[in-house]
Amino acid sequence: MKELAQKISEIAARARTEEDLKMGVEPLIRERLGVQDGIEVQPEYEKQTGFRGRRDAVYGHLTIEYKKPGELAGEDNINRAAKQLARYLEKASDDATEEALKRVAGVCIDGKLIFFLRYWPAELTHARPLRVKRQLSLFNAEKAEGGFQLLGPYPVTSESLEELFRYLSALRRRPLSPEPLAEEFGPGSQPAQALVGAFYQALTSTDSGLVKALFNQWEYTFGVVYGEETVRAEKDVPELARGYGLPKEAGLRYALFAVHTYFALIMKLIAAEVLSLQQGSFAPSLIGQLPAMGPVELKSQMAELEDGGVFRTYGVQNFLEGDFFRWYLDAWEEDVTEAVRLLATRLSEFEPTTPILRSGEARDLLKKLYQYLVPRKLRHDLGEYYTPDWIAERLLNQLGYDGNPDVRLLDPACGSGTFLTLAIDRAREFMAARFLDRDPLKRKECAKKILRNVVGFDLNPLAVIAARTNYLLAFGDFLRDVRPIEMPVYICDSVLTPVLQKKAQQKRLSLFDKAQDTDFFFLPTSAGEFLMPKAVLDKGVLGQVTAMIESCVEAGYKPEEFISRLRREVTLEPDGAYSLLEQLYAKILDLESKGRNGIWARLLKNSFAPVLQEAFDLVAGNPPWVNWESLAKDWRERSKDLWVNYGLFSLRGHEARLG
Repeated sequence: MKELAQKISEIAARARTEEDLKMGVEPLIRERLGVQDGIEVQPEYEKQTGFRGRRDAVYGHLTIEYKKPGELAGEDNINRAAKQLARYLEKASDDATEEALKRVAGVCIDGKLIFFLRYWPAELTHARPLRVKRQLSLFNAEKAEGGFQLLGPYPVTSESLEELFRYLSALRRRPLSPEPLAEEFGPGSQPAQALVGAFYQALTSTDSGLVKALFNQWEYTFGVVYGEETVRAEKDVPELARGYGLPKEAGLRYALFAVHTYFALIMKLIAAEVLSLQQGSFAPSLIGQLPAMGPVELKSQMAELEDGGVFRTYGVQNFLEGDFFRWYLDAWEEDVTEAVRLLATRLSEFEPTTPILRSGEARDLLKKLYQYLVPRKLRHDLGEYYTPDWIAERLLNQLGYDGNPDVRLLDPACGSGTFLTLAIDRAREFMAARFLDRDPLKRKECAKKILRNVVGFDLNPLAVIAARTNYLLAFGDFLRDVRPIEMPVYICDSVLTPVLQKKAQQKRLSLFDKAQDTDFFFLPTSAGEFLMPKAVLDKGVLGQVTAMIESCVEAGYKPEEFISRLRREVTLEPDGAYSLLEQLYAKILDLESKGRNGIWARLLKNSFAPVLQEAFDLVAGNPPWVNWESLAKDWRERSKDLWVNYGLFSLRGHEARLG
């Protein structure tokens, strides 16, 4: 793309008129675009070219207007060119209704500068500050309430040309938005019934110890997240089973685990595809390659995806950690192969740049898709409610959060990440209003601060994947400035942290007095308790130690070999910390020998996130609305001392058990 930018610059230096520029640049664009099914090139005027796409694409029409080199210099010239292009786009939309206008876009280029024009619905006009003054009022359409948004102008560089080809690519694919996705992948659809059915069959018939271990840990977490609500939800299973073609007698937890695995896989593939765009608009598409792979290659590629390798390649180190939904790799059958192929084939028809091209609409994508996938009655009976954006916006306003990247904000029960993505949007607005996004060094600094200061916790493993995906969509092009990154969204219990659990056993609870910490913490799981020396956290080497445990288990190290390597690479005091770590390693190695390993080291790392994070300036969120009596009995018992110690709970005996 740098070579293309250089060629356009050379053409602009020689061109005398718009026509000269068009004659030189147009062949380069067509050559780079190649043969694109569904895109029709239509010369419109001597200085314009129109591109028409498929009727259900993100954009149905794109106009590129050429200007004499240097003509876009100055704000007045830009405004004049933008108004003129807006009039062309209104005509191209056939009618000026909002839906029609959302499907047209324009590009104006003079060889030195380039800007983009797209329709922006009224309710989203506040989402991003625009770069040129007086713009929205200039481009109002008569029959719609929104207006055209001006993006740019930008110098003609490889980055701005990448944006041009994103718009061109969007002419041939369907929008990655909730309604089309639900139509293609919702209950009753061929991909949903094929894949959820294959998952359910594999889950209920496998002998794999790892599958059973992952399901048991998910079930353990499921009990904490949903508590006694699951009893009421059992009656909703027939509706869920009908939608996915499952047996009438399907159990709630098996059926829901299969559906959650399906939703998680869709999110992972979307996230991987969006990440690939950060490599350039002509980077290989993972989704596009999957359908043509043979069974062995396909499973290998899915294993790479589920292990997080695909995401690490693109610069995201921890997109998948402690993920229960990779279990199907150990129960892989031919019907899973065919169902994954079908899912990838259908997903390849959608445009992954939609969240970039229509950024204000991206937040609702996963939230709405999940609501389509799981029947409303079941969600209601499980106590699942998503926070509307307007409520989250209001709460952030009440907190006075203006997006300053230096302010630390935590959502301790982040769900799908509504508060986190709105906070990132505000950080973008804060930067743009102060022109910080125009300075590469300041932009990079702000991006690092966002990652450090906008943080989410959640106990629900599916919610964490959704929140990380939404965080990724909101963070978007910042990734190019700061990768590799670690996403600050963690699967953990923000109330019963490991440190509080240990202190609770000794009736010594103090959130902030670390002097009272014992020399180790413990984490209860479905596979038993895991002990972690306090020295590991004090030294700040938890990530290094858990990564070493994982790699040594994979390599087959004996406990004494692991400790020998650990002593060489990490110094810990007191020396007893090594003994505890040897016990921890031996426990995970034993689980590996029984085929029940796969998540424990990464789960440990995530579980300590509340302990390791520094103090926050603001806490914003919408915590779960669950009655005391509806909480899981085990969690009630383990947390009771916490509430009593802080004076939040005063009942005793039978009353305490009932709430």
